[in-house]
Amino acid sequence: MSATLDNNNNADTGLVVQTQRRHFLVRMPSTEVLQCVAQGRDWQLACGDKVTVNVAQKAITALLPRTRLFYRADAFKQKLLAANVSQVVIVCAADPLPNVGLLNRSLVAAEATGVKVLLVANKADLPNQEPLHQALRPLNGLPYRLVSLSSLDERGVETQLKPLLMHEQSVFVGQSGVGKSSLLNTLLGEARQKVGELSMRSAHEGSGKHTTTFSQLFHLEAHNEHSWLVDSPGVQVFGLAHLNAAERLAAFPEFRALAGHCRFRDCGHSHEQSCALKTAVSKGVAHESRLQMLREFLHD
Repeated sequence: MSATLDNNNNADTGLVVQTQRRHFLVRMPSTEVLQCVAQGRDWQLACGDKVTVNVAQKAITALLPRTRLFYRADAFKQKLLAANVSQVVIVCAADPLPNVGLLNRSLVAAEATGVKVLLVANKADLPNQEPLHQALRPLNGLPYRLVSLSSLDERGVETQLKPLLMHEQSVFVGQSGVGKSSLLNTLLGEARQKVGELSMRSAHEGSGKHTTTFSQLFHLEAHNEHSWLVDSPGVQVFGLAHLNAAERLAAFPEFRALAGHCRFRDCGHSHEQSCALKTAVSKGVAHESRLQMLREFLHD
């Protein structure tokens, strides 16, 4: 997106805190939240974007430079999830069990974005956690922090999760049904309810009906501008069309340093001899299921 900065005295910078098609909620420095439209019809904005706003016209006139953009893409379109993030929080649970492909796609996208990953195993109050532990076992030893808790345990959320979100700009992702909304309700309390009420009004004003298929940004504390999180809709698919083969391989930490060390330059990491990635698996340095996932992604 390119735009000319607004030189009008009414112009100011703000933070996009909600996206609904071409309608956006923008939090201004005064903490006032304005419902705005973008001047350019083809502009793609995400929660976390810093923008210039003509306050009098309630129009977004420019997008300020981004540090990072977390998104998914298929062959036809991109879906922006959050901008200027420092951390991706992937929520999973024992029920429903993780979709392994979706989980690994989210991890690859996070690695490619260059941000930290926090895995949150929700619903720790359920009796049988072993299937979830088995699903997450291939990630042991990788640079991903894992927290196990229950959204019903307010103290656990406060003491285990909240400290890991402080001074971070996080985006929450996860498949439908893992309890992400319940977790955020426990974490944010009244703050989320207030934004939810504003969201409902803006949805009625903008589209004539209420919808929950949009992203929203919440500040973790009222007067802490540097700690916020984005709640994104639950997903069933996570396209990686924006990443080429080399970028996908580099997004697997256990295989990253092995790129180019196979005997054959065009190694498919399958049946070929002297494959550095297969050797890593045989030595127990990497997990076979992760190599299989990489193979699928390279041929996706």
